[in-house]
Amino acid sequence: MKTSARNQFQATVRAVHDGAVNSEVILDLQAGGKLVAIVTKESARALGLSPGQRVLALVKASWPILVVGPLPKTSARNHLAGTVKSVVTGAVETEVVVQVAGGPELVVMITKGSEKDLALKVGDAVGVLIKASHVILAVD
Repeated sequence: MKTSARNQFQATVRAVHDGAVNSEVILDLQAGGKLVAIVTKESARALGLSPGQRVLALVKASWPILVVGPLPKTSARNHLAGTVKSVVTGAVETEVVVQVAGGPELVVMITKGSEKDLALKVGDAVGVLIKASHVILAVD
């Protein structure tokens, strides 16, 4: 499968909690760490999601939010701590690669203005926030 999502993580479903409309899916990432995804109950059923199932978790690089300093309390279910691995400045946006502590690398796209405000450098400690609804799941 080819996708435009820069962040693609092999994962195993730990748990599926059904609500009236949506399902919360807890994932253990193959590279370490965990993600929480929210999908419609119908999507969870159509994908046949169940504990132990292997899935691919996709997160577009433009969706995560970078945080410098202590992670604030937010509604984002996925709070990941990491270190800046690389910063590539483009004409409009900047690509930041973050090595998540005990987990995978994440690619995050931010504006040049945000890069300037955050003054990111390789080796800086950062937090990454990802809304559970921004995690797309795929199965074979």
